[in-house]
Amino acid sequence: MPVETTVAAMGAADVEIGLVAAWYGPQGVLISNDELAEFVAEPGGRLRGVAGAGRTRRPGQAVRELRRAVEQLGFVALRIVPRLRRLPPTDRLYHPLYAACVELDTPFGTQVGHTGPVRPSETGRPIH
Repeated sequence: MPVETTVAAMGAADVEIGLVAAWYGPQGVLISNDELAEFVAEPGGRLRGVAGAGRTRRPGQAVRELRRAVEQLGFVALRIVPRLRRLPPTDRLYHPLYAACVELDTPFGTQVGHTGPVRPSETGRPIH
C-alpha cells in the first residue's frame, strides 16, 4: 500500500501519528528496518517505526540491530512475535532484548494468543 494511502486514511480517521512495524519472520526479512525507515520518512513525521530484531536465536546480533534501529533510524519500539520463532515470550533468548529495551527506554511489544492453523499456539498462551 502506498504511504499516501495510509496517511490519507489516518487523516480521515483523525489519527495524528501511526506506528508501522518491520517484519522479520523465521525464514528471514519480509520488511527490513531500513525499508521501513524510508517508508516512515515520507509523510513528514506522521508515522513512527517499530523495529524488528532479526534472528532472536543470535541475541547479540538482534541487540545490535535494535540499537541501530533506535539510535540511528529513530525507531520508537521493538516488536517480536513469539509464534513466528516458536519461542514463548519467557524464553531466555529474549532476555538480552528486554534488557536493551530497558537501557534504551524503548517499549517492547509482543503478541500472545491463539495463532490459528499456520503455527502452534503454545508460544501464545498466557504467561503462567
